[in-house]
Amino acid sequence: MIGCCGLRPYKTNEYEIGFHLRPEFWRQGYAAEDANAVIEYAFTVLKAKKLFAGHNPNNSKSRKLLNKLRFIYIGDEFYEPTGLYHTSYELKKPGINSSKFM
Repeated sequence: MIGCCGLRPYKTNEYEIGFHLRPEFWRQGYAAEDANAVIEYAFTVLKAKKLFAGHNPNNSKSRKLLNKLRFIYIGDEFYEPTGLYHTSYELKKPGINSSKFM
């Protein structure tokens, strides 16, 4: 097992995407590859209108990946388990003829 990537319900017709990899698998492209597959599934199969993502403010690698995946910064959201304001992003359903996310 190298990690996980998936969706969970967030709001009506919106999902939160998350991905976690074991450190020995970082910087090998797995997170981007997995996230792209999950994004495609969310928009084509689940017919999601938007995806939400957040990350610990100290995790610059997640920020870079979300930017690469075309997520847009929408503000900071308090996350009780860490006691920190986590950077939050959204990705709206792409237009017609736009099936690639990177």
